Amino acid sequence: HTVVVVTFLDENVPYRFKVPAAPLTLKIFKEYLPRKGNYRYFFKTNCADLDTVIQEEVSNDNDTLPMFEGKVMARVKSIE
Repeated sequence: HTVVVVTFLDENVPYRFKVPAAPLTLKIFKEYLPRKGNYRYFFKTNCADLDTVIQEEVSNDNDTLPMFEGKVMARVKSIE
């Protein structure tokens, strides 16, 4: 399984849940989200090029999500 921590940018408290899949794709991630809607998805990850932590946007449902310290750390931003 994969531990997921999700922050919706219009809420103060993040969600934490486990998904029985590894590696996790954006499509599977969306199926487990506590809220549905039109969103942009950003994932915390280390960037080797910049030697820092970044928020990487993922938009393709088939893409594997980046991990950060063994977890998927997501920030979800509404498109509306």
